[in-house]
Amino acid sequence: MMKKIFFTFLMVLTSNLIYSQLPNDYRTKYTDFNAYDWSDPDSWQIWNGSTWVNAAVSPSASNNITIRTNSYILFDDFVAECKDLTLQTNSELAFHSMFGGMQEFWVDGNVVINNGSYLSTESDGWTDAPGNFIYIAGNVINNGNINLYYEDLFSGTSIYADLAIYGSNTSFTTSIGSTTDLYSLFVLKNTMNDTLNFIYNGGVLNCQNYEDLGFLYSYEFNNPMGTFMLSGNGTLNYPLFTFGGAEYFISSKSKLNRNGIS
Repeated sequence: MMKKIFFTFLMVLTSNLIYSQLPNDYRTKYTDFNAYDWSDPDSWQIWNGSTWVNAAVSPSASNNITIRTNSYILFDDFVAECKDLTLQTNSELAFHSMFGGMQEFWVDGNVVINNGSYLSTESDGWTDAPGNFIYIAGNVINNGNINLYYEDLFSGTSIYADLAIYGSNTSFTTSIGSTTDLYSLFVLKNTMNDTLNFIYNGGVLNCQNYEDLGFLYSYEFNNPMGTFMLSGNGTLNYPLFTFGGAEYFISSKSKLNRNGIS
């Protein structure tokens, strides 16, 4: 089938997403930067409409989540879910190899990662932890750090998390001073014309801890679908596609819109 590649110019201006507090919103309970588990209700507080109270259950897909400054939360179950996710300055939310991999994190809304915060993968140095996935339906603003691949050079073990963006039209925005270190990115939109607008406004963009490998998958993984649009005011010095390997071709259900960025 014909593969469509469009080249246009676009100036995109973005602003941070701001949320008001709603009943049943969750926030982290502890801010001592010790590690706490996602599935443990004691790790959380819930807004009851007038004040924060200790949570009786862990968050679900309908709850907005705030990882507070100096909080550190680990995914410890096979599936974790939330609606909107905000990582405040100097906080961390991480997959850890001690849980063995094959974990999923579903965000049904937007993600905001503030300065000095981390959405990451971490290793004990001895355990492989493959097959983790993050699924995001909304917009992503990264002013901090997304580090989704780690390899221990001494033991040869690694941990990674694939990133999949699904749903309708959304954006993924980076900023100067941010780090976006991806293992892979799957575009899994509802239709071919639903767009992921990757707005590169600066920062470090890597794949698998290197700068010469691409990260964009538009061919495999259950027939990826959608338009990947590249825009922003940064200077892009990193490839989207790695050399070799059919998995980096553009499929018949995908489009690439480069917006004049070379």
